[in-house]
Amino acid sequence: MLTIHGAKGLEAPVVFLIKADQGGAGDAPFGVALDWPPEDDRPAHFSLYGGAEWRGPGRDGLFERERAQAGRERLNLLYVAMTRARQALFISGVEGGKDGNWLDQARDALERAEMEGLPEMAWATSFPLAQRGSEGDFAALAADFKSPPAPLLQRGEIPPVGARLEPAGPEADFGVLVHAWLEGVTEGRDEAALRRRMELDPATAERVASVAGRILAIPELAPAFDGARHLDARNELEFLDRDGRIARMDRLVEFPAEVWVLDYKTGGLDEPDLARRAAPHLEQMAGYRAAARALHPDKTIRVALVFGDGRVHWVEGDVCMGHDSGQAMKPTP
Repeated sequence: MLTIHGAKGLEAPVVFLIKADQGGAGDAPFGVALDWPPEDDRPAHFSLYGGAEWRGPGRDGLFERERAQAGRERLNLLYVAMTRARQALFISGVEGGKDGNWLDQARDALERAEMEGLPEMAWATSFPLAQRGSEGDFAALAADFKSPPAPLLQRGEIPPVGARLEPAGPEADFGVLVHAWLEGVTEGRDEAALRRRMELDPATAERVASVAGRILAIPELAPAFDGARHLDARNELEFLDRDGRIARMDRLVEFPAEVWVLDYKTGGLDEPDLARRAAPHLEQMAGYRAAARALHPDKTIRVALVFGDGRVHWVEGDVCMGHDSGQAMKPTP
């Protein structure tokens, strides 16, 4: 779930706009009335105001302009929300909401569109005013318009977009728990607090803690988990990939000359060969590397697949080099 501001630049096949019965915020009980044209170097008006009964009529025009601007901003937000959907948009809310709410506006617009339909296109006789001239010029220009416009898509012809995701299974659910545990531990929470927060039964908690502890104990990754040995670290760092989708790095660690991107994997451990184990994730890791390089263009980016059995795969460009946690190949921050 995202706020509309957070969804700017994103698209999805299906979008739900919830709580659309809410109206815009009313006038604040107190604040600053400010009129500052962008081209001026100082405000044209600045004053404090209280409740409506204390304001007087002298600033009515200013308050009215601010309300109109707020209304335009709300319409802009509605436009952003509606244009995130590629295939289907669901707008929900409670009947009888506040005046001017998005639910009523969208419903009224839909009813008008269905009742009025689309106007017939006057394609052969309409030309830009800038191109109109004498009658001869008009005839010559009209001769170029011999093909009618392509017909609009009819109902039922909307092409499918996106991809259907398979539901998560027990293995994926366990991976989510390990990720959450590692995030909590690296942010300073103790195990007892994590057990309570995640509401884990004793057996599951022991299993999750065991896998997470195995990852945290990998010697070559110690600088990534020791705050005294790196400049900064972030868990679950979100970014937009090149297709506008949200992606998430498990852990990004910044050193003076390098940046490490760690991606935890708890599945596929039955495969003993690290190269084959890592192969399905290479494209994902390339995306992480590109995103980290955009954040830190002046530093070396190192990407590692960190498996729940204590083995690490450092991804170098398009080639993966794997080894067990105690072996020699390790980057030096």
